[in-house]
Amino acid sequence: MMYQKLLILTLLVSFLTQTTLVAQSEKKFPSFLKERMNHLLDKSRSAVIQDKHSVAIQTLETLTKLIKDNQTAIVTSFFPEFHKGFRSKKQKIEIDSYDNQTSYGVIFSRTYTNTHQHSLILNVVHLDPSIEEYWSLMNSPKLIRNLENTSVIKLNNEIKALKKYTPDRHYVEYTILPSDQLLISIVGNGINDIAILESLINEIDFQGLINYLAN
Repeated sequence: MMYQKLLILTLLVSFLTQTTLVAQSEKKFPSFLKERMNHLLDKSRSAVIQDKHSVAIQTLETLTKLIKDNQTAIVTSFFPEFHKGFRSKKQKIEIDSYDNQTSYGVIFSRTYTNTHQHSLILNVVHLDPSIEEYWSLMNSPKLIRNLENTSVIKLNNEIKALKKYTPDRHYVEYTILPSDQLLISIVGNGINDIAILESLINEIDFQGLINYLAN
C-alpha cells in the first residue's frame, strides 16, 4: 500500500513539475532550477524502487516546496507590491503535505496594510471545487437576491465578480472569477473609499495570470 501511494505521489509531482516548467515565455523557471527539480524527481523514483520510503517522501516534499516557492514568485509578478498608501506584507501559505496542497486551492496570498492598520487581503485560488460553486451562484439571480449587500458585477466589461459592500462596517469583498479554473478574492477592512479596492483590481494582470496557470 505504501509502495502504491509513493508511486502515485511521484507521478503527481512529475506531472506538476512538467506543467509548471512549461510556463509562459517570460515566466519560466531558470534552467538551473529545472535541473534541480529533475534531480530530486529522479532521486525520489530511485528511493521508491529501493523501498526507501522515508527518503522518497522527504525528497518529494523538498521538490514540492521548490516548485511551490518558484510558482509563488511568478504569480507575485501579476500583482502590485504597493497601492495608494498600502504596502504588501510577505506572506507564506503553509502546506503540511502535498495531499493538502492539491485539495486546498490557494496558491497565492497577499495582505496589504497602511499606517492606519486598514487591510486589503488577497487570495488566489486555482483548480478548487469551490470555483464551480461560485459560478453556479453567479448564474442564479434568485440566490443572489437573498444575499445581503451582495451583487454580481463585471470588471473591465468581461470578468464576472461578486461584490459585497457594507459601508457602515467599512467592509468590502470582491470574489472575482477570471476563468472557470481561477478565483481571486479581495477583502477590504476599514476601507472608507471603495475606489481604493477598485483601483487595486485594475492593476492586476488578469490575462497574464490566466495564461500562466493555463500552461
